[in-house]
Amino acid sequence: MKMGTEQTAPSATVKKTTETESANPLLNGLKIDTTVFCLDTGSAKYLFTTEDAAIEYLKTLDKKDINPDNSQIAQVLATGNAWKLTQVPWSRIAIKLL
Repeated sequence: MKMGTEQTAPSATVKKTTETESANPLLNGLKIDTTVFCLDTGSAKYLFTTEDAAIEYLKTLDKKDINPDNSQIAQVLATGNAWKLTQVPWSRIAIKLL
């Protein structure tokens, strides 16, 4: 893949890098507005621009890849120099999963 090419991931556009550009070849940078949602399945983490997108992606995952004791969706709010991390309540997630 050439440097600077864009690929679309679930609800976010990310810049893919080559292995020589970064120790982590999957993601080198992601520009956000002020809020992102992090879906943590216990074995992997995914970023989304909306809560609904994170929940929709959760629906598509294989249940064996989700650790129910360590899974969560967190809202990350970045305003100025302050970052606030808030867990989305499972009651709200459950309603949207129905």
